[in-house]
This record gives sequence, structure tokens and C-alpha cells, in this order.
Amino acid sequence: MWKHLVARYANRPEVIGFQPMNEPFVSHFDPSQKTLHDFYRKLVPPLRELDERHLLWLEPGVVRNYLHSAPLLEQPFPDGNIVYCPHIYPSGVDASAYEEWKTWLDGNYSSMRVEADSWGAALVVGEWGTHPDSPEAEGYIRAQQEAATALASGQITWLWKEDSQDSWGFYDVDPASGEWILRDNAVQHFSQPYAQAVPGKLLDHHFDPDSGVLSFSFLASGDEHGGALLYLPQHWYEALPTILVNGSTVPFERDAQTQRVLLDLPTQPGTFTVEVY
Repeated sequence: MWKHLVARYANRPEVIGFQPMNEPFVSHFDPSQKTLHDFYRKLVPPLRELDERHLLWLEPGVVRNYLHSAPLLEQPFPDGNIVYCPHIYPSGVDASAYEEWKTWLDGNYSSMRVEADSWGAALVVGEWGTHPDSPEAEGYIRAQQEAATALASGQITWLWKEDSQDSWGFYDVDPASGEWILRDNAVQHFSQPYAQAVPGKLLDHHFDPDSGVLSFSFLASGDEHGGALLYLPQHWYEALPTILVNGSTVPFERDAQTQRVLLDLPTQPGTFTVEVY
């Protein structure tokens, strides 16, 4: 089945990758998860014969959702174009305030980073979320965003369907009229400004929701092409913000539809520090 899917979508640029299994179950009698790892090793080579470009998203056994850790690989996975994509569902965690969530999430992300490094993989949390109207939502979401950013992890919010199963999503649905009403607080919490791409190696990245300041830096070799692509949504910056590059104000335009800004930067080696406020 997977060979048919990969062959069909191998040349589609909008596809970000292929994930062979979602929340794979590995026997509790196999804590090493060797069976799953061997399955991935067997599966990947024939897929690579069809598609060498797309990322392969490999998730540890679903038991990680409950134990919050997974076994390390003794050797990196024999494919360098992979994403390690565990999920975060903090069942059994005794936390409610931001500080408590931050402590627990920092530890969990540190474990995930070590696990991903043992695979030789990029780290992206493949699922996480919460109801945006719950009492703990603001603190939990903020702690999640900060923990992910600190360890250069991507993250994907799981909506859990907009109008069912506790309605985790970005809309309230009126069953009588069928009207979908945007939850402004959900958009504010989840959709933060960030640098989507930089022409070099990202060194650090931070967004402060209290001040609305986005700051990051990167190291350029001078051989890169293109500028820095930023997501600066209007719900954070209603008016155009000020952008400083190495302390100097730079001109820019924000695309009204995508809310993105493409900074035209000089092609030269060195460290670039960017601040948006």
C-alpha cells in the first residue's frame, strides 16, 4: 500500500512527507521497541527507491504517550531525511499552572530531543493540544510553545475535530444554524509570530507573548539565497511592527493574505540578529 501512495505523491511539492504508522502499538513485552524499529528499517528502502526527497515521519510506540519516554537507538537510523514525531498527551501529570507545566514540559522535550538525536532525526511533536477555553489552557499552551522553541522542535496541533470530542479546535459550532464562530483566544494562543525560514543556521529564537517581541539570530555562510521569511499575524501586530536587523531598521511589506514578511537581507557571511516589536 505504501509503495502505491509514495509513487502517487512523490512529485507533489505540497506534501511534506509520509508517516507509515500513526501511534503504532508495540507489545508491552517488548520495551526496546525493536519490532517497530525493525519494521521501519525494512519499510524505508523500497520507499526511497520511489522518492528520495520527501521526509519520512517515524513515530515511537504509542506507549510513549503514557510513559513520556522511549528507548534510544544504538545507531542513527539508516536514513538522514527523517522526522522523529512523538505525541504529547500529559495523562497523569499533576500540573495546572504555567510554572508546573513548564517544568514538566521542559523535561519531556529534553527527553524527546535526546531520543531524536539518537535517531539522527529532526524533532517535531506530531500531535498535542487542549481545549482553548479550559482553565489551564493559556499556561499549558504557553509552556508548550516555549519548551518547543527552546529545543528547536516543531509542533503540530491536533484539533480533535472542531465540533466533536470536547471541541479542541479553533471554532465554536452552533448546531442549530450550522454557523462556525472563530475562537479569538484560540487563535491568539496557538498562532504566534515566528521565523519560518532563515538564510543560514538558526542560532536562537524567542517570542515573548507579554511584550509581543519576536527575536532570533542566525549564522549565514554567504552562499545562501533568499531572505528571511517571517509570520507576523495581524492578531499580534495590527499595525505594521518595527523590524531591526543588527540594530538597524529595515523596510518591508506584509502580505495581506498569508500575513508573511520576506526580509531582503544582504548576501554575506556573519551573524544576523533580528528583532520585531
